[in-house]
Amino acid sequence: FSLSHATPFRCGYGGFEFLRVLHLEHVDVTREVVEYFMSNCPTLERLSIHSATNLVDLRVVRPSISLKFLSIKHCLRLDSIEIYDANLVSFVYVGLKINVSLYEFSECSSGADLLSLAFTQLSCFLSQLETLMLNINGDVYSCAFPVPTLPNLKHLELIVPADDQWALNNLNSFLKASPSLQRLVLKLEFSPPPPPCKPLEEKLQLLSCELREELRILLFEPPKMIKAPECPHRNLKIAEIVRYRGRINAVEHVMYLIENVVALEKLVIDPVRCWCHHPTSFNRKIKDVKEEEEARDHAMHQLKQMVPSTVQFVCL
Repeated sequence: FSLSHATPFRCGYGGFEFLRVLHLEHVDVTREVVEYFMSNCPTLERLSIHSATNLVDLRVVRPSISLKFLSIKHCLRLDSIEIYDANLVSFVYVGLKINVSLYEFSECSSGADLLSLAFTQLSCFLSQLETLMLNINGDVYSCAFPVPTLPNLKHLELIVPADDQWALNNLNSFLKASPSLQRLVLKLEFSPPPPPCKPLEEKLQLLSCELREELRILLFEPPKMIKAPECPHRNLKIAEIVRYRGRINAVEHVMYLIENVVALEKLVIDPVRCWCHHPTSFNRKIKDVKEEEEARDHAMHQLKQMVPSTVQFVCL
C-alpha cells in the first residue's frame, strides 16, 4: 500500500488486517497516524516514511511485533525516534541529526547515515549489525573516534570523500573492524573543481608545457592520499565502486582493495551516481552522461589491465 503527495491524513477507519507493506511519501502524517497504522495493522512488516513535513517524533513499541523494516527519510521537522523492545532487522534513517533512543532493541541490520549517530547512539547494537549503510562524506576521523568492531557485518555501503587524503586509512579502519564482511560498496564523492580563473589561465599559457602541467597539478589537483597500512581481508568476496572516474584517487581505492582483499572474487565498476539520480534518470545532465562514458572507457581499457585474472571484472 502506497500513498504519495496526499493531503493531511486522518484516521477514521479500521485497520488493514493483511497489510504488510506501507510506503508514505510526501504525506503529512503525524506520530499519532503512524502509531495508528502500527497498532491496527497486525501483519505490517515494512514501513517507510519519506518527506513527511508534520512528523516531529516517532515511537516504535513492542505491539508492532511484525514490523521488521523501518525507513525514515527526509522528514525535516523530525526531532526524535524512540524504539522500544522492537523486532526490527533493518533500520534506515536519512536526514538531519536527531536523537535516537533504543531500548531492548533485538536486532538492527542497517544504520543511519550520520557517522556520529551510528557510532554513538547506536553503539550498543553495532555488534549485531549484518548490513550497514553510512554516508561519511564530510565526516572527520581521528584517533579518538575509531571504528568499533562489527563482528557480524556482512554488507557495508559507504558514501566516501574520494579526494580526502585520509580516505584509504578510513577504508582500512572499516575493513579491520569488519572481519566477516562479504560485500563492500564504495560510493565515491569528489571535490568540485575550482572555478575558472581567466587571468591565471592566460599566465599559464606563457609557460612551457612541462612547467604548465606541474603548476596545474599543484594548483588544481586534490591532495595526494596518505598511504594506508596493509589489511589482509579473507572474507570479502565482492567489491563495488560506484561513481567511478578515471582519476588517480579512484584508481587508488581500487588498487588498495585488490592488494588487501585476498578473497576477492568479483569487482564491479559503476560510473553512475545512482544514489542522487531519479530511478528514471530524468534528472541526469549531459555532462554527467559524458563523464560516465569516459569513466567506462578508462575502466575497460586501463583499470581492467590492473585487475588479476582471478577476479571477475564487471563494468556497468
